[in-house]
Amino acid sequence: MTINLGEKVVCDPHKDFLNFLIGFCFLLILGSFNWRKGGHLVLGEPRVVMDAQPGDLVWVQSARITHFNTRLAKEQ
Repeated sequence: MTINLGEKVVCDPHKDFLNFLIGFCFLLILGSFNWRKGGHLVLGEPRVVMDAQPGDLVWVQSARITHFNTRLAKEQ
Protein backbone atom coordinates (compact mmCIF):
# COMPACT_ATOMS: atom_id res chain seq x y z
CA MET A 1 0.00 0.00 0.00
CA THR A 2 1.22 3.48 -0.82
CA ILE A 3 -0.18 6.76 0.44
CA ASN A 4 0.81 9.99 -1.30
CA LEU A 5 0.22 13.15 0.71
CA GLY A 6 0.85 16.81 0.01
CA GLU A 7 -0.17 19.65 -2.26
CA LYS A 8 2.08 18.69 -5.15
CA VAL A 9 1.77 14.91 -5.23
CA VAL A 10 2.72 13.50 -8.60
CA CYS A 11 3.23 9.82 -9.22
CA ASP A 12 5.79 9.16 -11.98
CA PRO A 13 4.89 6.69 -14.76
CA HIS A 14 5.40 3.14 -13.52
CA LYS A 15 4.18 -0.44 -13.40
CA ASP A 16 3.92 -2.29 -10.10
CA PHE A 17 6.02 -5.31 -11.08
CA LEU A 18 5.69 -7.01 -7.68
CA ASN A 19 1.88 -7.11 -7.95
CA PHE A 20 0.00 -10.16 -9.23
CA LEU A 21 0.14 -9.90 -13.04
CA ILE A 22 -3.57 -10.50 -13.68
CA GLY A 23 -4.74 -8.95 -10.40
CA PHE A 24 -6.16 -5.50 -9.86
CA CYS A 25 -4.92 -2.61 -7.73
CA PHE A 26 -7.43 -0.22 -6.20
CA LEU A 27 -6.68 3.49 -6.44
CA LEU A 28 -8.73 5.60 -4.01
CA ILE A 29 -8.64 9.30 -4.85
CA LEU A 30 -8.81 11.56 -1.80
CA GLY A 31 -7.98 15.15 -0.97
CA SER A 32 -9.00 18.65 -1.89
CA PHE A 33 -7.92 19.69 -5.36
CA ASN A 34 -9.43 21.08 -8.56
CA TRP A 35 -9.93 17.82 -10.49
CA ARG A 36 -10.91 19.69 -13.67
CA LYS A 37 -7.46 21.32 -13.87
CA GLY A 38 -5.13 18.63 -12.50
CA GLY A 39 -4.70 15.28 -10.83
CA HIS A 40 -5.77 13.37 -13.93
CA LEU A 41 -5.12 9.62 -13.96
CA VAL A 42 -3.12 8.54 -17.02
CA LEU A 43 -3.11 4.92 -18.21
CA GLY A 44 -0.27 4.41 -20.69
CA GLU A 45 -0.97 1.36 -22.85
CA PRO A 46 -4.69 1.94 -23.41
CA ARG A 47 -3.82 5.65 -23.94
CA VAL A 48 -6.48 6.91 -21.52
CA VAL A 49 -6.49 10.16 -19.53
CA MET A 50 -9.35 10.40 -17.07
CA ASP A 51 -10.60 12.91 -14.53
CA ALA A 52 -9.90 11.62 -11.03
CA GLN A 53 -12.28 13.25 -8.58
CA PRO A 54 -11.92 12.98 -4.81
CA GLY A 55 -13.89 9.92 -3.73
CA ASP A 56 -13.33 7.97 -6.96
CA LEU A 57 -12.22 4.34 -6.72
CA VAL A 58 -10.43 3.04 -9.81
CA TRP A 59 -9.36 -0.55 -10.51
CA VAL A 60 -6.17 -0.93 -12.54
CA GLN A 61 -4.08 -3.91 -13.54
CA SER A 62 -1.09 -2.09 -12.11
CA ALA A 63 1.49 -4.75 -13.03
CA ARG A 64 0.49 -4.63 -16.70
CA ILE A 65 -0.48 -1.00 -17.34
CA THR A 66 1.81 2.00 -16.93
CA HIS A 67 -0.01 4.53 -14.75
CA PHE A 68 0.58 7.93 -13.17
CA ASN A 69 -1.18 11.17 -12.29
CA THR A 70 -0.72 14.74 -13.47
CA ARG A 71 0.17 17.62 -11.17
CA LEU A 72 -2.58 18.70 -8.76
CA ALA A 73 -4.32 22.05 -9.07
CA LYS A 74 -5.39 23.98 -5.97
CA GLU A 75 -9.07 23.97 -5.05
CA GLN A 76 -10.73 27.26 -6.03
